[in-house]
Amino acid sequence: MFLIILFKSIIIGGLVGVGVGAGAARMFHAPTTQGMGAFRTLGELNSCEGDPASHFSFGLGFFFNAWASSVAAGSFT
Repeated sequence: MFLIILFKSIIIGGLVGVGVGAGAARMFHAPTTQGMGAFRTLGELNSCEGDPASHFSFGLGFFFNAWASSVAAGSFT
């Protein structure tokens, strides 16, 4: 039983780690132009323009969104 829980935890942790890493890379290396069909939030577009207040606001919103999602997912387990 312990090995099953350990194995599932490693798989879930790896998937979450890849998702968080991709999100962080996208936030700090966002493109400067928006392609057709691409959905971007206004905060992300403003952070591309070098506005530090918008970049901070977008990052803080991302942090609280990720935190709330983690708490919600934890409440189901």
